[in-house]
Amino acid sequence: MTQSLSIKHASYNLMLYPLCHKRDELLMHIDCSFLVRSAPHDAPILCIMKRVVRWGFGSYAETLFKTGKESVMSHRAEILQRAHDRAVESGLSYSGAVTPEDAWELLQTLPGARLLDVRSSAELQLVGAVPNALCIEWKTWPGMLPNPHFLAQAEHQLDKEDAVLILCRTGVRSDEAARMLAAHGFSSVYNVLEGFEGERDSLGHRGQLTGWKARDLPWQQG
Repeated sequence: MTQSLSIKHASYNLMLYPLCHKRDELLMHIDCSFLVRSAPHDAPILCIMKRVVRWGFGSYAETLFKTGKESVMSHRAEILQRAHDRAVESGLSYSGAVTPEDAWELLQTLPGARLLDVRSSAELQLVGAVPNALCIEWKTWPGMLPNPHFLAQAEHQLDKEDAVLILCRTGVRSDEAARMLAAHGFSSVYNVLEGFEGERDSLGHRGQLTGWKARDLPWQQG
């Protein structure tokens, strides 16, 4: 038997062989590295756990979740360290900078993490938005004038101890917003690199090469 099975392959095999007399051996070889952090988007994982419990292997289920949780905590620490290293390298006045993928993972695994989208309401409606993100304009459209109430709105809707991940179109306005929040006592502020749309491609279009949309992360049309 393969020494380590991916979660998806494990779920496939568990569904194919629900009566296999070696299912306990199969379970003990599951690689749990993505167990917890991929659970919201990977229904087969839930199927694994239901079958594990149904078969009476409750202790295995506990071991799987414990191993998965430890892996998630370790990977989360790596993400935060990379973010801090970027802050040091770039002389940032806030906690750090994260890639869109790392931002999404922190939103799934870091207690209290919030995504703050600082794009204009027009961008949210016309380009797209991230589900459940807190939206406070840094600049308003038309004219892209600074929002004089940004700080007051952020202080009203966020806890200063929250991990705040800030998103804009390309990472510029979010950097400015991150600097302001950090300067006013927010202790854990991160800029989401590349932004929602990212850089332009050879045709001058955004959202194809880099950014939240191009990375195939959750978003919806406004």
